[in-house]
Amino acid sequence: MKAFRTGTIKIINNSSQITFSNLPKGDYAFSWFHDENGNKELDKNFVGYPVESFGASNNAKGTFGPPSFADAKVSVTKNTSITVTVN
Repeated sequence: MKAFRTGTIKIINNSSQITFSNLPKGDYAFSWFHDENGNKELDKNFVGYPVESFGASNNAKGTFGPPSFADAKVSVTKNTSITVTVN
């Protein structure tokens, strides 16, 4: 699935915030990772498990891969704020 929008933000005091303005109403799933070494990739170990922190909307978890869209989906109908914990 192709990203509708992307962004890069800094982590300050173990927290970060990003705003996507003017999103059309609809269902979205958000994901992110902490690019600890700055190579712009989610690094993984030899079996394919991420070695950098990552997260998804609804704090959805995947089994042997990223979570499903259905599990991470949030409906945007007006100004919407979500809070997610990065693993």
